[in-house]
Amino acid sequence: MRRVTVVVLWCVGLLVVTGCRAPIAPAPDEELVRELVRVAERAWNECDYPTLYELSSPGFRQQATYQEFVDHVVKEVTWCVLYLGTARVERVDVEVKVADDWAFASYQWKVDARLVWHTRDEPYRRIDGRWYYVTTDPRSPGFNEEDLPPPTVMPR
Repeated sequence: MRRVTVVVLWCVGLLVVTGCRAPIAPAPDEELVRELVRVAERAWNECDYPTLYELSSPGFRQQATYQEFVDHVVKEVTWCVLYLGTARVERVDVEVKVADDWAFASYQWKVDARLVWHTRDEPYRRIDGRWYYVTTDPRSPGFNEEDLPPPTVMPR
């Protein structure tokens, strides 16, 4: 009887110490890509170019050096300031569709609470368990056709 009491008290103590937590399940892919979109938005707004570069696919980073990437982003920031009055953006109404190792994010861009444009099916790719942004802009220094999603996974 004493042994049962000790075991029960040990189990109760373990529950108290661990906070009665259940194991944490990994986030679903849709949420991981949504978080990637949020991280990219923060990095853009804070001019955190190293983070933006690291969010880009390995294929992108093989094509473009960090400096080439920064030069390209600075031109985009300059365009935003000249034509929109600011480079600070907000991505809202983010929707993500996942197909195997590909995800496609659609969202609206807002500047100063004004809707500026809508992005549809921006590709993200899972490589070795991690999600990356894949550029579809041929003007981008890291554009790489081999990085693009195959037509069979593109949303319709």
